[in-house]
Amino acid sequence: MYLKDIFLYGASFILLPIFLVSIAIVPQENLSLLIAQGQQQGQDNASATDMENLTKAIKPQAEEVNEANSQLIKICADSPNSECDNTMIAIYNDCKAYPAYVATHIPSCGDSRLLSYLLVRELLG
Repeated sequence: MYLKDIFLYGASFILLPIFLVSIAIVPQENLSLLIAQGQQQGQDNASATDMENLTKAIKPQAEEVNEANSQLIKICADSPNSECDNTMIAIYNDCKAYPAYVATHIPSCGDSRLLSYLLVRELLG
């Protein structure tokens, strides 16, 4: 029974971050596409209504991304590994790519653990 408990704990410890990474990547990709669309519309002199509709479309996905980022940052800060390295770099790059939207909709980008993780693991460069 004790070995079974250890195995289940170990398996969940390994599989949970992988699961969270996989569910976080899809919303981030969708959000990136919406943000890029918004930037293009802004350049094409989109109407205020167009921009308002785009903002309404971005908000729910940004909230999902923010929640997923927060969970991933916590998990990765607690147990660094190579898969977390890739995830944290992706989060950091997304945060840098769209600063105007991030500041408003994705506060997890300002999480000090994100930058600390990247600095400690020597991933910025």
